[in-house]
Amino acid sequence: MGFLEEEILFYKKAILEYYFDNVKLYGIKESVSEIKAFIGLSNNQVEMLFVHPNYYRQSLGTQLMHFALNRMH
Repeated sequence: MGFLEEEILFYKKAILEYYFDNVKLYGIKESVSEIKAFIGLSNNQVEMLFVHPNYYRQSLGTQLMHFALNRMH
């Protein structure tokens, strides 16, 4: 296996099997099938925030953080 490949596979599996089931996901889409960015919230905490590399530097992460702050007060 390549550099960090085992670790990446472990975390990918953990994210898909555990984390997505335990957070409320909110996102920004380009189209029905293309997600630009998403945030996962649980118990008044931001558990994850991902922005697709094609959409870096467009303030999407900032928009999602503002959404989370307003939603969680």
